[in-house]
Amino acid sequence: MRNQTVFRCLFFLFVFGLAEARADAKLAFVDSERIMKTHPPALEAQSQLEKENDEWIKELNGMEEQLIRLKRDLEAQSLILSRVLKKEKEQEIMDLTRVIERFKREKWGEDGALMRRQKELLKPIFDQVTRIVHRIADEDGYDFVLDSRMGVLLFGKPEYDITDRVLTELEKLSPVDSSQGRK
Repeated sequence: MRNQTVFRCLFFLFVFGLAEARADAKLAFVDSERIMKTHPPALEAQSQLEKENDEWIKELNGMEEQLIRLKRDLEAQSLILSRVLKKEKEQEIMDLTRVIERFKREKWGEDGALMRRQKELLKPIFDQVTRIVHRIADEDGYDFVLDSRMGVLLFGKPEYDITDRVLTELEKLSPVDSSQGRK
């Protein structure tokens, strides 16, 4: 989060420094949050995501209730169970605990079902917005189009892209040992 904030500050300093250096640079912005809150296909996609997420939550709640029952049963019966039966019930609890943790990772983890589904449902909308931004930028002569909510460059004329120069300078600062080669 901190790196992202630093990056945004440096980015805005660069953009505004560039705009000052080149007074005829034309900037524009869009509010992606407003688009997501008002564009009907975006609202439909978000509604679909919420429905699917609610179903997963119900499924998780059922498994967690089952785990609570198993633990309660084991505690209530622990004095009368043989070691073998007690071990079996403990194993059942451990197995269900692992199933619950795996379910959480699969649904809400870094590359879980929710993230994949969100990408699947929202990518066409983002692609459409990007095409429109590019078309408007070309038609109206904007050099840069920023997203006011995300601090992200959505369009930039290629002549302002200094990525190759930055990479060249980075290579100069950290020469690669010829015996190791490049990765």
